[in-house]
Amino acid sequence: DIDSFRMSSEKTTLLKIKNVTKDTNVEANNAWDDIDTCCPKHIKVDTKNLLKSINDTLPRISCDIPADEFLAKYVKKREPVILVNCTKDWIAQKEWSLKKLLSEKEGSLKWRSDFETQSSYFKKFENFDTLSGKLLNKIIETNGTIRIFDPLGKRKHTSGRKNGSKLDTDKMYLFSQYDKPYPVPGDYYEMSGILTDYQWIIISHKDTGTELHMDPDYTSPWNTVLSGHKWWVLMPPEVLPDAFLCDEKCSKIKEDDINVHSWFTHVLPQLRGRKWYGSTVKEFVQGPGETIYMPGNLAHAIMNIDENLSVTENYFLADSLDDWVHGIMAGEDLLDDESTGLDEEIFWRAMYFKHLEREDREAVRAMRDQVEYMVNFNGDACKDAEEEEEEEEDKTDESDDSDEEEEE
Repeated sequence: DIDSFRMSSEKTTLLKIKNVTKDTNVEANNAWDDIDTCCPKHIKVDTKNLLKSINDTLPRISCDIPADEFLAKYVKKREPVILVNCTKDWIAQKEWSLKKLLSEKEGSLKWRSDFETQSSYFKKFENFDTLSGKLLNKIIETNGTIRIFDPLGKRKHTSGRKNGSKLDTDKMYLFSQYDKPYPVPGDYYEMSGILTDYQWIIISHKDTGTELHMDPDYTSPWNTVLSGHKWWVLMPPEVLPDAFLCDEKCSKIKEDDINVHSWFTHVLPQLRGRKWYGSTVKEFVQGPGETIYMPGNLAHAIMNIDENLSVTENYFLADSLDDWVHGIMAGEDLLDDESTGLDEEIFWRAMYFKHLEREDREAVRAMRDQVEYMVNFNGDACKDAEEEEEEEEDKTDESDDSDEEEEE
């Protein structure tokens, strides 16, 4: 009931209008219109001049902020913020470097990575998911460019160890060399006895990066830069990234290119100043010792200004409660598509009967009632969604079959 709506000083409410028709009276410009996503070829850019275009207004706060204040001001209000001086006692801050990490275990450990090189010798490794540290060091020595996004994989590697095997990607000993930033709340997944693979080490060369994307469902990330600098772009909440990616049909760049200059210099300038649901794009540069906390459902892109090293983890926090209840009631899996339902059951019981405060339980019940009301009020929408999902699965199966035939 909009007439009785009162803004909360403790939470952020997002309003979405459904079933819009030509008679719906909404006065606003369409922020999705007239955006050219035909990205040109990457060119050499003067990074220093490019950085002058960034209006970095993201607040910096001390890592000494009380945890309850951080929860109220940033987590529950879904506000991104940068924490400073969280890493002063970390071994990782003092000792980690690109060369040191890739040389661990005499370079035998494997890292999930991709690269670009002019050397024909290394071309045969382009389709490998993981490469040894020794090989990556050789690529670097021949002036190759690398981008490593390596999952420390607590769930995967703990399971492997329990089954009596230690994988060549197992680097879990590195967990002891850094900590959760103090103000960031504990991960409800871990508190509930559920391990995830939402922990990564990122090692990047200059000009590499990632295009606009969303993080795993029901999670909020923190990312700490240990050395070097990253240029971040955050879209407003609930704005999906697909409409703003470089169009594969007309762009002059390769799909999954590790260089993101083209998007940052061509598409991003068109997005500045536009408003989606009353909010604009945020940009900032993150440097050594700075930790970005970011709420979930926030599309973001990153360009590495120079060689840098960072560590990041994704947690289930209080800001994901509404999405979680809605998703689980809609039949979505908690962590992956191969769920047996056990994780969902364990997590629900632990959350509702152990971890949630009274206010949060009330919010969970309210969301449950809202979903049930919407289902009863508009049952046909659920049927339509199921049919669309089945059609997408059929298309995926057909595509997989076609790929297999081509391989044969």
